[in-house]
Amino acid sequence: MVVRHGVVRLAARDPAEAVRRWQAIKERHQMFGEDDNYVFRHVGIIAAQRHMPEALVWLSAVSADPADEQLHLWRVRAALRAGEWETARRFIAALPEEQQREGRWVYWKARSLEIGGKKREAEKLLRVLARERSYYGFLAADRLQAEYAMQHTPVAATPEEVTAMLARPGIQMAQELYRIGHILDARRQWNWVIQHLNNRELSVAALVASQWGWHDRAILTAGRSKNYDDLELRFPVLYREQIETNASAQGLDPGWVYGVVRQESAFVVDARSPVGALGLMQLMPATGRMTGRRLNVPIRGRESILNIDNNLKLGTGYLKEVLQRNNGHQTLATASYNAGPHRVTSWLPDGKAIDAEVWVETIPFNETRDYVRNVLAFAAVYDHRLGIRPVRLQARMPEVVPPKPQTGAISGQDERPKRAGLPLRPAALASVPSAKPQTGAISGQDERLKGAGLPLRPAAPVAPPDTANDKPDGDKPGDADDP
Repeated sequence: MVVRHGVVRLAARDPAEAVRRWQAIKERHQMFGEDDNYVFRHVGIIAAQRHMPEALVWLSAVSADPADEQLHLWRVRAALRAGEWETARRFIAALPEEQQREGRWVYWKARSLEIGGKKREAEKLLRVLARERSYYGFLAADRLQAEYAMQHTPVAATPEEVTAMLARPGIQMAQELYRIGHILDARRQWNWVIQHLNNRELSVAALVASQWGWHDRAILTAGRSKNYDDLELRFPVLYREQIETNASAQGLDPGWVYGVVRQESAFVVDARSPVGALGLMQLMPATGRMTGRRLNVPIRGRESILNIDNNLKLGTGYLKEVLQRNNGHQTLATASYNAGPHRVTSWLPDGKAIDAEVWVETIPFNETRDYVRNVLAFAAVYDHRLGIRPVRLQARMPEVVPPKPQTGAISGQDERPKRAGLPLRPAALASVPSAKPQTGAISGQDERLKGAGLPLRPAAPVAPPDTANDKPDGDKPGDADDP
């Protein structure tokens, strides 16, 4: 027991060496099958997260417990990364039935059937999936060259329902606090009140908040109501002039910028993450100061970064910077904005290019994987909301190629992403700071972006200062299946 734990600890530094040591131990001592399973499960997952080619062999050797979700997920991902499509389909078939019905696994099953020559079966699955407003629904529509399904259904509330909601003392108190500018207290009051509402009442409350112009509470409350189809509530077009002006100045498309803002803060203008990221575009102070110097925007403190005009100018400036660092590849730039440019470089393929959708699926950090899917799905929704034809996801997702050889050091500092996670292949540490370090892993559950490309359990944007419950529960388009 102690020996196998030691081998797994070694794998955190060097999976291949850990396997060599384990094989040597087995030659000298009798070990049980459960010990083999334990070692190859843990070492295989670490290797899969580092995109090592041996990962698929090691994970295939494990007798999988049906309840071991992490093992099942990483076996599929390792097979996808290796281009072993038949093996991926076999591993998908081993998932619990409920999981197999999730959009992501329907999509990958369809892709494996397509590549295996079973195009009619694949198309049947893709046609059903393409009816969904989600990351995987949009990918399915791309493969069929079909229009994206946006399915906007506004919340309808009777005058009596609105009057009854406005008559609630807790709602009245939140409204008064909001009107006099006590936003933090108003938020706390609102969050307390909606804990006691049913789904229908939550939908009405979301409509009320939107009518007041309190859009971050409308987004939060609509998400909790499980009403994902009112795109005006969930994807408000705010700060349009500033966003379009800054996007144009940086040569970025506004839908993508809106997708980042919606994912980062859900329009909570004073949002502060536990690690210090600030404002609509969740900039770390060091990133804000560095970008400010480059753009000649004086930054005198955190309040300067929280200023809406400054935040959008700095955020789009930094987004352009990571886009250039990634040779115009929006998918890699989106991941870099969340996890940091050097970490993304360490995730690039060795040897030959891979499809961007496979690259996204095999990002080692759950949070960054969800983040990229959400932003790309939200960008399509925002294109629709802006009245323009949505940019196809396939246009934002060209193939991912191996990194070019480094010829010199790159200045800047690397700000660690929100999630520590297992160590990856050693990446260069002197890097341009990421927009916002990660503070914790988000479970890799189904990523259904219900109603608008949001995840089934929408991921929550960072909470504003001192607010314990300020995360839009269940509101993250793009979780993996539905904005």
